[in-house]
Amino acid sequence: MANKSHLLVPHSDEEELLSQEQEKKIWTVAVVDDDSAFCSTVAMCIHTFEDFALFGTYSSSAEILVALQHDTPDIILMDIHMPIMSGIECTEIICREGYDTTVIMLTSAHQEELIFDALKAGAKGYMSKMVLPADIHKALREVADGGSPMSAMIARRFINHIQAVWGKANRAGVSSLTEQEHTILVLMAKGLPYKTISSRLNISTLTVQKHVKHIYRKLDVNNKRDAIAYYMQSKKS
Repeated sequence: MANKSHLLVPHSDEEELLSQEQEKKIWTVAVVDDDSAFCSTVAMCIHTFEDFALFGTYSSSAEILVALQHDTPDIILMDIHMPIMSGIECTEIICREGYDTTVIMLTSAHQEELIFDALKAGAKGYMSKMVLPADIHKALREVADGGSPMSAMIARRFINHIQAVWGKANRAGVSSLTEQEHTILVLMAKGLPYKTISSRLNISTLTVQKHVKHIYRKLDVNNKRDAIAYYMQSKKS
């Protein structure tokens, strides 16, 4: 019954309610880095933020991938350089599997090529490790507000990449989606999180994630950002 009453809320009112929920929400943050001292420092900083809570600290890509099978943080701070599986490889897996989370890369230097590769893998921005607690909060707040912390140079390069993806988009790819998949893609393009999509369509979040993986495969993309770009371009062609 709760799902049905949710559908009766007018769209404009629903957007206002979602905005109010975001303002009140406590965002959970996972820290993934093989440097235990750095993880502890960031964890202590997060504990002092009123609008963020620590989801957990993880010393490897394997550890966070196991944790995601049980629960999902709102934001993941992911180190680029880690043994066995890099943060970039881990980010690609997280995005391909359709987990409802936002990955921000952690860098020890301005590694432009690696940062760009991480963005192509699905990361939504990056943050230097050499920052003050206030800078950490600013970056997290930017993500929570729908932004992507990154330099202007990296942003421009990524825009060029997205435009290249748009250039390959066509109606044939989108038309291959099932009605359910197309509906989910439209809701994703409107910025709705998986939990809200599952509530609106009366299906589980797990089912939404499975549909998202099918969408990625059919559109030949690796992350939500490229899938939405593909969809938006197909509307113009």
